Formats: sequence, C-alpha cells, structure tokens
Amino acid sequence: MNVTLFYFSQTGNTHRIARAMAEVFSEAGYSARTLSLKKALPEDALDADVIGVGSPCFSSQAPTPIKNFLRSLPPIPAKPAFVFATSGTAPGRVLYDLYSIFRDKGAVVLGGFLTRG
Repeated sequence: MNVTLFYFSQTGNTHRIARAMAEVFSEAGYSARTLSLKKALPEDALDADVIGVGSPCFSSQAPTPIKNFLRSLPPIPAKPAFVFATSGTAPGRVLYDLYSIFRDKGAVVLGGFLTRG
C-alpha cells in the first residue's frame, strides 16, 4: 500500500510530524512518502492508496495554500484519507477545514490528529 503525506509547513513543525508519520508507516511495511506543497501536484493524489494531509493552524483555520491545493485535487471517490495539523494556540476549525474539502472530493476520511506545534 502506498501512503502519500502532503504537508504545508512554514516553521518546520508540520513537516516533522509528516516525516514521523511516514517513518511509522514504513516500519509497518507500507510505502510512504512526504510531499511538500511546493513540490506536490494534484495528480500525486491519484497514485496514492491512502492520502494524508498536514497543515499548520493560522488564525484557527487551515491556511489558504493547503485549502487551495485540496480543492485542486481531482475527484477521489472512496479513497481513504486522514488529516493532521499543528497548532501553537487554539486550533479552531483547522481539522474540519481539511476534512470538509476531502469529503467534498469523495474521499473517506478515516480521522484526524492535532498536536501542539
């Protein structure tokens, strides 16, 4: 199974979480890769069996670059996905922002994870 973790990170916190998750997936025998939004293409989501998306929290919500990237994805009906976020203060609706766009694309969102940045 191929797991792709897309992430947006300005300070490196979300990137570190994405790398740690990819390492755990790899240790469990899965093929896992991390892709920064700077290098990711919407088509990369089609190659993955499972998609993870990570984001920092800006003003209690997901930042525009990650929301725009998710909106640019092609429909991904029934594709398993999960969301994760880092937050230094009140996380607000960051996980819901990510979840709702995935849901609108047809993905099956398995869950979410929030950690302090």
